[in-house]
Amino acid sequence: RLAKEKGILNLVEAFSNLIINNKNNDKLKELEMIQSGMIKFNCNNKKFEGNNYGDVQTEMKKMGFKNIVVINMNDLTLGLLSKPGAVDSIMIDGKYPQKGVWYSPKSHVEIFYHGFPNDR
Repeated sequence: RLAKEKGILNLVEAFSNLIINNKNNDKLKELEMIQSGMIKFNCNNKKFEGNNYGDVQTEMKKMGFKNIVVINMNDLTLGLLSKPGAVDSIMIDGKYPQKGVWYSPKSHVEIFYHGFPNDR
């Protein structure tokens, strides 16, 4: 019985060490990403929807992105359903950004916003 309990305790200890080592590895990977200049997208894409595209562009620059393009969707006629200049979506390297994903500062960022034809 005592040998069985020791075996269980050793198993629990080994499992605990494995969890701790995985957390340390995650922290090391994150530190390496930061040191290499990568940007971690720490919010949901939806956070930006409806905000002014200029404000979103400024925030993306503050995050560290260098290659940002704003795109007028030319989808408004009266501006009743959507506010002119309101962000519809953001794409990074052709995909919707995901929370927790790392991106290069040189990634291609596109900010799509609602606007009238012939505006910017």
